[in-house]
Amino acid sequence: MQKKVVQEALELTRECLSRYWKLDPELVISCCAEDVLWTGALQKQFIVGKEATAEDLRGTMKPCYLMEQEFFVVQNTGTICTVAGRYLVTTDESVEFFLQVQQRCTFVWEQMPEGLKIRHMHISNPLGELKAAG
Repeated sequence: MQKKVVQEALELTRECLSRYWKLDPELVISCCAEDVLWTGALQKQFIVGKEATAEDLRGTMKPCYLMEQEFFVVQNTGTICTVAGRYLVTTDESVEFFLQVQQRCTFVWEQMPEGLKIRHMHISNPLGELKAAG
């Protein structure tokens, strides 16, 4: 991909996550390819297909914002660009409790005739931050 398109993929990754955590998943959904693979931090979040991914992303959440964001382009093959990153998700001041967790992400973007599309997105939490229910 050209440098300009790679930069667009990087910025779209950041914007998709930011809007998602502000309870607006529509940008990330609109960027998904029809056969996207969504792998999230929850056990049930291994989902294939845009429609099923959209249903999951529109689920109930609390508003949050991102801090200490770092995003990197880790692959550029000409038509595929992989963006990886890490950030802190922090609950908004309007939420009745405080929660902050580090997450890592990988977004695989493909340059298609209609523009950049997400082929795969993966979000995970470090194992040490997860607590077993007891």
